[in-house]
Amino acid sequence: MTIGVRPAAEALPISRAAAGEIAAAAVAFAAVGGLAADHGGFFPTTWGWASVALCAITAIALAVFGAPVFSSTEKVVLGATVALSLWTFASSIWSISVTRSMLEGERSLVYVSGILVALLISRRAGGRAVVTGTWLAITAVCTYSLVTRLFPEQFGVVDPLAGNRLSSPIGYWNALGLFAAVGCLLAVGLAARGSTVLRTAAAASTVVLVLTLYFTFGRGAWIALFAGLVATFAADRNRLQLGLTVLVVAPFPAVAVYSATRATALTRVDATLHAAQKDGHGAAVIAVFVMTAAALATLALDALESRRKLELQARAGKTVAAVLVAVVVAAAAALAIARYGSPARIAVHGWHAFTTSPAGTGSNLNNRLFHLSGSGRIDHWRVAAKEVAAHPWLGSGAGTFGEYWFHLRPSTTLVHDAHNVYLEMLAELGPVGLALLVVLLGALIVGAARSRSPLAAAAVGACVTYAVHSAAEWDWELPVLLLAVAFPALAVAEGPALESAQPLERRPRLVPAAAVVAAGGFALFGLLGNVALSRSGSASDATHWRQAASEARSALGLVPWSAEPLRKLAVAEGGLGQIDAARRSLLDAVGLEPSDWSLWYQLSEVSAGAAHRRALVRARRLNPRRTKDEAVPGDLRLVVAP
Repeated sequence: MTIGVRPAAEALPISRAAAGEIAAAAVAFAAVGGLAADHGGFFPTTWGWASVALCAITAIALAVFGAPVFSSTEKVVLGATVALSLWTFASSIWSISVTRSMLEGERSLVYVSGILVALLISRRAGGRAVVTGTWLAITAVCTYSLVTRLFPEQFGVVDPLAGNRLSSPIGYWNALGLFAAVGCLLAVGLAARGSTVLRTAAAASTVVLVLTLYFTFGRGAWIALFAGLVATFAADRNRLQLGLTVLVVAPFPAVAVYSATRATALTRVDATLHAAQKDGHGAAVIAVFVMTAAALATLALDALESRRKLELQARAGKTVAAVLVAVVVAAAAALAIARYGSPARIAVHGWHAFTTSPAGTGSNLNNRLFHLSGSGRIDHWRVAAKEVAAHPWLGSGAGTFGEYWFHLRPSTTLVHDAHNVYLEMLAELGPVGLALLVVLLGALIVGAARSRSPLAAAAVGACVTYAVHSAAEWDWELPVLLLAVAFPALAVAEGPALESAQPLERRPRLVPAAAVVAAGGFALFGLLGNVALSRSGSASDATHWRQAASEARSALGLVPWSAEPLRKLAVAEGGLGQIDAARRSLLDAVGLEPSDWSLWYQLSEVSAGAAHRRALVRARRLNPRRTKDEAVPGDLRLVVAP
């Protein structure tokens, strides 16, 4: 064997492989981090730029490299995603709100393009690169979010709706909690199976991720995290080594959270800025110290760990893990019974607490973590069940739960989602939509579980965390959450070797690329329309009525199926004093959306006599519990003289 400089011909494949891994990590980081930074991908303008960018990456990759050979599981994931998107668009045919169903279709393009990108980069690079890029994106976003809490005088974000619960930049505290929980599981996987540098960095990041999760003061994300951790252990092939890593790392974020609970100004809704600043700086010092300790402990574990000694025989590893799990479960059950009584008593008490109105928790947000109230979710589910009964086969159309809620709600609470992705999918898209969603999530979990990748278990845990959390939330409305678990799951899934793929002819390369370009073109039209709508609203807010009307007309040409351009146009026309024109625009709008109570209410504002009364009666019939303070989009009372 000759030791010397590696020939250029041998070095080239290695450099290409390294470049491919860096590119894959960068794409995962940009996709997940970019969507998270822009409110999690919640708003229509975000869907547009995300879909266009992802479709562009996909089309270029397909045109240059051709379509790789996918495994059967990957085909199921891609097929279910595409089918669900097509079914969402198709639901506009029978939907009670074409505007909302088409918007949901635009959102679904983010999932299709994101899944395609994840499949392509996973075939061009190792799974570790994609998992690392996703973990880095989640950690970066959570670091920013945590900084807004620990340094409120410089980076603080005021969100009255959040009630001092951490939510920025995603915008919804429970979604941020799930995002951090997914990051925790990926960090655990990397801390157990990464390189030395990666292991120490991942261990340190758990402090940031768990603190972010804690400051959201949500219960669902904690429950989902524990479910994901159990799934991670169940799917792992070397549970003993994984368990040892968890035992070494877990105490450090636990210490950080315990110290945070003692920082009174960070856990109350009535704290002053000065007090929050003081406690935040103290918590930051403790967090840095604990992160350093976690990194050093993991570094010591890496140095002392003997792979041959820890990699016990499969039977011995499973036996030890089973004993540990049994001990933990037994101890938890004993503590629960001692504290709350028999299992039957716990079940009755829990159901009663979940279905009744939440009792006041006071100004201390820590009290939220130990309340079992569903915060009104049982009412949301009952309305969704009525929606299912009314449309049992096809559903009422994507995005239409809000219409049913305003019509049937038992209180004046404002919600637009059922807080249960599966039930809402059944209500809006029928059994077909629900089945496609279950197939999509199930294929992601199964594909990762079958893999022999050392990071497969962490990907399984992340998917299970998302699936569990979605049972009590509206996670589907935030594309970043699904992509944050889909990227790692598809990255670790095993597929045919790249070399086994036969060279593709020009036509097979261009056909899928052309299909992706077509989808990206549609997304671009939607983006331009949504941007015009946004500009029209901003111009109306600034009382620039002519500009608002011009932008609304532009939007009408780009998204003619939507009633929103007509609404914006009516507001601008009202501001210009063109009441007859505003009335005509709103008549056209209610023609497109006869179930939208707010359009009927706005029509009543620019009508008189019998027409005013008819429109008002229709609005009250669609929203019988409307209060005087309930906002109407672009309320014409602000621009039309009484």
